[in-house]
Amino acid sequence: MLHYLRHIRQKLILQDNVKRYFLYAIGEILLVVIGILIALQVNNWNEQNKEQEELVSVYAMIGENLKSDIIIIDGLLNTMMPVENYFKMVLHDEMTMEIYIECMECRDIMNGYPDISLEQRGYTLLSQFDNFSRMKDDSLFIAINDFYRYYITEIEVDISVIGIAYENNQKYWIDNYPWFSAWLMSTSDTDHINYMLNDPDYKNRVAYFYKMFYGIYVPHLKEYQNQASNLINLINERTKSS
Repeated sequence: MLHYLRHIRQKLILQDNVKRYFLYAIGEILLVVIGILIALQVNNWNEQNKEQEELVSVYAMIGENLKSDIIIIDGLLNTMMPVENYFKMVLHDEMTMEIYIECMECRDIMNGYPDISLEQRGYTLLSQFDNFSRMKDDSLFIAINDFYRYYITEIEVDISVIGIAYENNQKYWIDNYPWFSAWLMSTSDTDHINYMLNDPDYKNRVAYFYKMFYGIYVPHLKEYQNQASNLINLINERTKSS
């Protein structure tokens, strides 16, 4: 093709046909420009395909992260939901000296709480995705972004509030009650049991912890599981169609 064009150019120069040579030059320039535009379009198409493949991979990772989170939350709920009954017994004044002596778990309901760390690697990658302006019109991107922004904030706040309450309780008991060391060593102490049975301070602390944990934190975790399952279904639809 290039040899053919050079042949035409030389022939026009030899014929000294300026007008025809000028038209030919314009045509040659247009061919070059068209070639460049086609090359740019092909390159852009390749980049978009590569970007789409990366996006699908990130979505798939988020799906796996959410599945892992659901399992982790199940573990926490399986551990703590049976303990809820002990909290209710305290709040309903159903505990007795005999129950406390025989039931170690009943004495330990305020001595710690299970914490979780939700997996966010996929979401972190999605947040760093290059073509953010185009992503704003992607319904799945919007759904994932809204989900994480809401629940990560809510759950982190819940854990922080529960953690502060736990630390305040520990400090108060350390500073004010000699039975604290025996309690930590899981030793039955009459003074400690009398405090749990008769002191309104204990019932107030149990009520606050119960509200924060079972009234706010646990519902958020269950909502997280439900919404995560919905997102997993949307992600599966997207990744299968790609």
